[in-house]
Amino acid sequence: MNIPISTLQNALPLIQPLETVSFVAELEPITSAYEVTSHYRDDRFRLRESNRPRTLELVTSGGDVKCYFTWNGKPDFVSAVYSITRCSESATMINKKRLDLGVAKDLRNGDVIQIMDFLDSDYEEPGYCVKFFFRKTHVFFNPLAERIYTVIDKVGEGGFGSVHECRNPVGEQRVAIKVADATSGFPELEESFEVTMLRTFWENFQALYPVGWGQGLPSVDPHVVKLGAHWTVGSSQYLAMDLAVSDLEKKARRGTHSPTAMCLAEREVLSIARQVFTGLQYLHRFHYVHCDIKPSNILEFEEQELDGFPRMAIGDLGLCRPEDYLIETLSHRSDIFGTPGFQSPEILRLPRLWSPAVDIWATGITLYYAYTGTNGMFAGMTAAEIQHSLDSGVHWRRLELKGVSALGIAFLKRCLATDHLQRVTAEKALLDPWILQQAQVSGSYPFTPALNSNQPLPGPSRPVGQLLAAVAQVLQGEKHSLSTLSSTADTQERIRYQKRARRSHSQHPEAEVASDGQGKGEAQEVSDFVLGTDIYA
Repeated sequence: MNIPISTLQNALPLIQPLETVSFVAELEPITSAYEVTSHYRDDRFRLRESNRPRTLELVTSGGDVKCYFTWNGKPDFVSAVYSITRCSESATMINKKRLDLGVAKDLRNGDVIQIMDFLDSDYEEPGYCVKFFFRKTHVFFNPLAERIYTVIDKVGEGGFGSVHECRNPVGEQRVAIKVADATSGFPELEESFEVTMLRTFWENFQALYPVGWGQGLPSVDPHVVKLGAHWTVGSSQYLAMDLAVSDLEKKARRGTHSPTAMCLAEREVLSIARQVFTGLQYLHRFHYVHCDIKPSNILEFEEQELDGFPRMAIGDLGLCRPEDYLIETLSHRSDIFGTPGFQSPEILRLPRLWSPAVDIWATGITLYYAYTGTNGMFAGMTAAEIQHSLDSGVHWRRLELKGVSALGIAFLKRCLATDHLQRVTAEKALLDPWILQQAQVSGSYPFTPALNSNQPLPGPSRPVGQLLAAVAQVLQGEKHSLSTLSSTADTQERIRYQKRARRSHSQHPEAEVASDGQGKGEAQEVSDFVLGTDIYA
């Protein structure tokens, strides 16, 4: 016998998201194509509050209560549970199993609730049948904009918190929402340090490069994740950002793993290096130190660079701090910022010499991982053990065996100079012959493709010196020579580091402290640091 199904136009909400409630629960009316449907008025069934705590009753327009739904009061999506209790003679079934009168049944997402009334006392002639899906959906509610982000999947989790892929309530694109601890350690800050760093970074960046923001894109791509909507609920900080499709750790893991083959081709590693050092250049220019560069924090996006490889950006600024704060606050602390295996030698001993050079070292380790798949190759080592490992030469021989070019290995050695004063800076890294060879070979612009300059760059047939000078002008935004760049800003930076090092060593006896990482890295050689004739003079 065909049973007419009573349908409603809209779902019946059991609970709406609030600042402290991260889910939506509702009854979604359904119909079956093989059954005859009969449409009743929209208010044929409705929900009303009960005198029982956290309970809603399902009633007809005549006031007959058919069943009620009780929430356990848990505000988070995972722990929240709704139960249904039959309280009438109407037949009530969950997934075609009849409920006993007065017995509560916990509901799972997607359960089918069916309620039938009969016209006769023998239960042979049905009057109507109504069916609902029970839906429980994970959401984040932004109380500032009153927007609901529907969670599609959790894409990452760690000590920093968790990252979720979400449906953007405005527009069709999906976004990533990071949930982290809002505690910054500073009572005057009502947000996480990451939000503070990202906001101030982008404010400074937009002040330098305002052109193009009206179209939604910067005229210069700093290769640092952009901060979108953000809000705080209790002790949790929510950050909405562009959704990455992958990260360097996953990308290299999918690559080739062989003693004689690179995980990622050198041309792609070059593209990644160029983009990461572009991001570090801007961070360091504003006197920020990322403190946690590693493969999982180098994010991959769908867009492509002019070189044909994916756009990459530096993410997770949770440990990013102003340089002065690191020097004044963390130089003599026993605990260490960063990830074991990516910490530079100068911060593994007391006093810790914090500077932008720690990011350069971590980037060198990250690029080595892109070639080899070896993550955190110095994990668990002291500064002296790292030096011994570098002196052995096995890492460079491993790169040679994999076919990495001499320019590529020389560049990596400059990133992994154990003396932080001799380590390449982000700006000089972008002028390294290994980076610039891409422009000379392909004729494409060697930096971010989003950078639009009215100054035409010379083609690869021009002398290298002219090419370097033109690139330096674009990077600096001013028309001064490389010699000025080297003799002023870089020299002053080195003098400042030397003064800090002498002051720290005079105040505290040197004590070498091992990092708290696990395992020993491979032995590795380092040759004498050689300055390039045109760039590093």
